[in-house]
Amino acid sequence: MYEAPPEIAIHIECYHYETTVQHYTDSNGNSGTRTVTYPVVAYEETEPVLITSWKDESEQLKSSQIEFEITKVRMSKTFTADETFLEQCESFVNRNRWKDQYYNFATIYSIEGFKEKLLAFTDLKRKPQMLDYWIYVLAHLLIFPALPYRMWLSSITGKLDPVIHKSVQTCNRDEVEGLTERARLLNRLFAGLIEPNTAPKKFQRGTCHGNCSNRRDTHGRGRSNTANSNGNSSPHYR
Repeated sequence: MYEAPPEIAIHIECYHYETTVQHYTDSNGNSGTRTVTYPVVAYEETEPVLITSWKDESEQLKSSQIEFEITKVRMSKTFTADETFLEQCESFVNRNRWKDQYYNFATIYSIEGFKEKLLAFTDLKRKPQMLDYWIYVLAHLLIFPALPYRMWLSSITGKLDPVIHKSVQTCNRDEVEGLTERARLLNRLFAGLIEPNTAPKKFQRGTCHGNCSNRRDTHGRGRSNTANSNGNSSPHYR
């Protein structure tokens, strides 16, 4: 888990409510109608987060913490990200929030091989015979041996609740796509596939008409912040 790379994606679900009338018949044979309001999803989108580097900052387990032959492990996971990740989330929400009346935003975070619950053994060769699958099932099906079996299992089992914590550095997706497009067009220019004067103006050096103070520079980075339709630079939820 400590060496497994993290994967992050952001997801939005835009929806509205609709109301309908349902006809029903109860257990006594009485019929009637009722009004039901339910959500209808009109649009949803998932966008991956580009992780450039990451570091595991989990608290390492120590051998002194393992006091029993069997350990019940309940793992949880969390992550911290840089400002670029927050900017991507804000841009993603502002781009999609008006596609319906309401929306839900979520972050999808996964680690390869992650399991919430594990049963760990210090030595599989010394695994107790009473932990055989069929003995375990039989002990829980029969009421009489169930309680002493659980008491015995608790006496030889410890518990650990480790938290897998990753710190990630991300890259702005729009900048990556812009740089990719720029590199593709420049390669075509150098290869002679297109004439220099027919390339898009943002890929021609020194082509700025009128006031250039608010335009993008040759690296494609804007100088002014873009706010949403309410004039706020950060998303808010309705």
